[in-house]
Amino acid sequence: MNLNQSLEPDSKVQILPKWEINEEKSYQFISESFELFDGDTISRNKVSYQVEMKVLDNTSNDLLLQWTYKNFVNEISEPKHSFSDIFGEIFDLLDGNQIQFEIDKSGAYLGLKNEEEIAEFEANIFEKIKEHMVNNYQVRTNSGMALGIAKGALNPFSSNDYDDFHTFFRLHGGSYEINKEVEIPVSLGQNREGEKLKVHFHELNQKTNEMSFSSNCDFDLINSNKLEGTDETTLVNFSLKNESKINDAGWPICSREERITSSAQKTKVEVRTLELL
Repeated sequence: MNLNQSLEPDSKVQILPKWEINEEKSYQFISESFELFDGDTISRNKVSYQVEMKVLDNTSNDLLLQWTYKNFVNEISEPKHSFSDIFGEIFDLLDGNQIQFEIDKSGAYLGLKNEEEIAEFEANIFEKIKEHMVNNYQVRTNSGMALGIAKGALNPFSSNDYDDFHTFFRLHGGSYEINKEVEIPVSLGQNREGEKLKVHFHELNQKTNEMSFSSNCDFDLINSNKLEGTDETTLVNFSLKNESKINDAGWPICSREERITSSAQKTKVEVRTLELL
């Protein structure tokens, strides 16, 4: 794995990860969201945590990586969220847990490696959530909600961390020309296929060996709902904007991603950031 970089104003850069075995980086993640209904804020939530990332293997064309979660801070201000205290307990349990997974040089996710440990952790979470819900809310122990929370607790590729993963590696494997826009395929977590992210490579800092990118994606969705035997369609707009910096070894330095989903009455805004510590 190598990196080709030319400093000419009209040149292209090819971004490939140049990471050594046992190399480690620490990142701060912050996820904020709020919802508006008819102009009024109905919820505002914030979660922050840190990830220690380690390269376990780079002996093939693929990379084996490990994420270790720590220092969760949870702020749920959603007034109607009956189970907000459950999430605080889950975050306490997540501290120190690890995910091991493979990616290829372009950043494509290839699969989890420690599935047994994750399954054991999810089973532990499930039991604790069932106990909590019975003791505090008198909810049946076979609650589907408890199972859903447990299944998503530590699998970053079935929850919001899936988005973090793509933010983290989205630009890898690409060839970009300064001040020219290119399109790359991207998973948006909304069962959408074939969507393209427009990426603009707008700065190469020769002193710091940092590359700056901006990207965006915007499209409309038509949702159909049957109410009282009639079809009702709702037009929903989804937009994604991202600002990122990457160093010459392919490590992200910082990233800020904003997602806005809006309809006639309701708007949801999600802002996800990561920063190299």
